[in-house]
Amino acid sequence: DAYVCSACNCTGQEYVEKKDGTCRTCGAVLLARNELTYVAVVLHDGVELLDFTGPAEVFARAGGFYVYTVWADGRAITSQGFLTVQPAYSMESCPWPDVLVVPGGGAKTLTDDPRMMEWIGVVGKQSEHVLPVCSGAFVLAKAGMHDGLQATAHSTDVNELRRAAPRTTVHAD
Repeated sequence: DAYVCSACNCTGQEYVEKKDGTCRTCGAVLLARNELTYVAVVLHDGVELLDFTGPAEVFARAGGFYVYTVWADGRAITSQGFLTVQPAYSMESCPWPDVLVVPGGGAKTLTDDPRMMEWIGVVGKQSEHVLPVCSGAFVLAKAGMHDGLQATAHSTDVNELRRAAPRTTVHAD
């Protein structure tokens, strides 16, 4: 019932067309909103800039994805102590994601927040894919999402991840 441009995100969810066609800005073919894969990138104070922008850019450039950022209450966060970022949504207002990206950097901000941990656990278990980046693996470990699976971490964090996720096969190589 609604069409958006996923190629340039110029129409995102804010500018929705009522019929199919092409994007007014870039000329790409519009996609039905229900044909998009929704990718939620979790933000938090201290999040590593590259850990959230890298995966977000890859999904956004690939086309067919609606990529958005989310934080507990939707308030602005500070990345790496110097960059203020305004999330697109709070956890209550965001579209339900098909893919959940949990970036690292200051992950303790997430693991110390019971509401976010509950949200990540519920959403992560119902999403098609969950992508931890760097210390985001420790967030998923605390949520029990690595149990019975295989995981890895930076070589300096492998033993710590083994302790955090004892029911996970953690590979050092």
